[in-house]
Amino acid sequence: MIFLVYNIAMAQNSESPIILKDSKELLVIGQQFDYLEDKELSLSIKDILSPEKQAQFARNDNILFTRPATKSAYWFRLTFQNQTQEDAWLSVTTNFASYIDFYAPDSLGNYTSPYLIGTMRPEKPEYHNILNGFWLPLSRAGDTQTKVYYVRMQSHLSFEAPMQIGTFQRLRYENQLADNLTAFFFGIMLIMFLYNIYLYISTQNHIYGLYLFYLVMNSLASSVLGGYVLLFFDQVVLYQYYVAWHTPVAISTGLFCIYYLELNKYLPTIKKLLYGFFSVLIVFAILNILGVNLVYLVDYFHNVGLGVYLICLLTSFYLVFKGHRNAIFYAIGWSFLVVSIAVGILTFSGVFPFNIFTVNSFYFGHAMEVLLFSIALADKMKLTTKEKERSQKALLEQTQKNEQLIREQNTVLEQRVEERTHELNATLQMVAKQRDDIISSINYALRIQNAIIPKESELQQYWDSFVLFRPRDIVSGDFYWLADKGKHKVLAVGDCTGHGVSGAFMTMIGNTILNQIVQDYEIYSPDKILNLMPALLEKTLSHAEGTVKDGMDISILAITSLDSSKTKVTYVGAMNPLYYIENQEFKIIKADKKPIDGRKADDNFSYRKHEIINQNRLKLYLCSDGFQDQFGGEKDRKFMVKKFKRLLFEISEHPMSTQKEILEKTFDDWKGNQKQTDDVLVVGIEI
Repeated sequence: MIFLVYNIAMAQNSESPIILKDSKELLVIGQQFDYLEDKELSLSIKDILSPEKQAQFARNDNILFTRPATKSAYWFRLTFQNQTQEDAWLSVTTNFASYIDFYAPDSLGNYTSPYLIGTMRPEKPEYHNILNGFWLPLSRAGDTQTKVYYVRMQSHLSFEAPMQIGTFQRLRYENQLADNLTAFFFGIMLIMFLYNIYLYISTQNHIYGLYLFYLVMNSLASSVLGGYVLLFFDQVVLYQYYVAWHTPVAISTGLFCIYYLELNKYLPTIKKLLYGFFSVLIVFAILNILGVNLVYLVDYFHNVGLGVYLICLLTSFYLVFKGHRNAIFYAIGWSFLVVSIAVGILTFSGVFPFNIFTVNSFYFGHAMEVLLFSIALADKMKLTTKEKERSQKALLEQTQKNEQLIREQNTVLEQRVEERTHELNATLQMVAKQRDDIISSINYALRIQNAIIPKESELQQYWDSFVLFRPRDIVSGDFYWLADKGKHKVLAVGDCTGHGVSGAFMTMIGNTILNQIVQDYEIYSPDKILNLMPALLEKTLSHAEGTVKDGMDISILAITSLDSSKTKVTYVGAMNPLYYIENQEFKIIKADKKPIDGRKADDNFSYRKHEIINQNRLKLYLCSDGFQDQFGGEKDRKFMVKKFKRLLFEISEHPMSTQKEILEKTFDDWKGNQKQTDDVLVVGIEI
């Protein structure tokens, strides 16, 4: 049965056997074998030998058998006769055939012991040429019988299977030519690498570092295609992670294009587009590392990579068209590479003759590309140097012009400065005189205010007391007032609108009104005093144009002796509260929320009075809001009412003189180097 099948196969292929007549011949058999696609990966040699499958074989019509990445396996059938006196070999020039099963008939015509080789089979038999693909043994010397051979190949990458037949010596000679050509190419790459390392170290220009990265990655890719890198790396790993290690090759090409052609400056949109392609390539590389089948990645990966190369090529020609000299050598280099690739494609299509030079045209094109890129870099540095020299020369000329202009301007400015200095001195003298006059006036106003406001010692004649009085601007808008009417002692603390001179005028008005009510009208009750003040203030300010809103916040105490053991304290307040300590307890009497101002008095409103009958020690505190509103501290914030009340309570057990010292120190420490915010007045008495 086996003989029958064998004879059928022989008969089917006897019409056009491949004949090797001369030991120096090298037969390119791309159009002399038949093929059959095994989509299900289920066919065995026994199935292939069946008449049904034999009839399905089709003749390859191209010099090179190529297919896109696929899961399918392909069976090749070739009929061969060796008429030389040397062994004949079949050369399959590819480094990325995953599995190759080679079936040769034995002396009985059986196909029982195939040769199993391929990239995913790490064992390397003696007939496997590690550099340029695989060599498979055909007929031995002197065996002139016509035989049918079957080759089963499977590759998850794009499928390319250049096949040649020749003797060992002829194939070896062809291989040596290819090796010499490849060595010449890598010699150029090495020279360019060393030369650019020197330039990179000398200039420290990052463009040379990027070009070195481009050289290394493209040399690595070329060495894998030529099989040389397989001497040092596991071929299974290289095949399995084909997309992962090819990704930096495409990215290095795009990055060199971006920085050499200065796309960030001239074509930022193209730069962004290339970065988008880089992102897609990186995703493919990650998927490859994670184990996604190459069949699903390779074609898409190649298309995206081709997109990067086309963008670089078209961009360079566009910039040449726009007159950018930097792009000329770059565009020519790319053109050489494109032409070499086109030669290779046309060779495998049968347009050009199939020989060592046309098959390896890529090396020539790539070498010229690298040489021209190096020339382009040198030209770019030359242009940069010239541009820098022109810029420096222009800068020097401009600097000299500027210096001349500055000298001329300095002469004019010196004259003007002398004139302005004279005028300024006169103005400063006038301002100084005016300042002295103003300060003299304010100091005089201070003497008047000091004459009106009672001394601290006057309060101490009646009570153990202190007065903390700190005007912000020499004269103060805060004031205190005292009247002695026998058993009635009347004490007032006011905080007038504003500070400085304007506030001081209002204190004189407030002082005058209080004297008028208490001294002239002999009214001693704080509520009556305060209820009468708005009308008198309105009358005093009635001659002013428009409505005068200025006025004061004020608190008034009347301290009346009832007998030897009892004292009555009557308090009325407009905005300013009364703080007091009784039986070691801090207490507050809130003021009415209506200040004294120059607007028409409200007849329906009257200030409320509050009375305290004291039989023990009583400490009373009247104050303006200047202490609590002072900015300072580590965070430059107000002192605040809550902290001020706590401070008064904490110091209340000390003598009045000591309380004043603590308040002054606390205020100074809090204020620090800050400007005083407002006038400060705190009056404390103990009865």
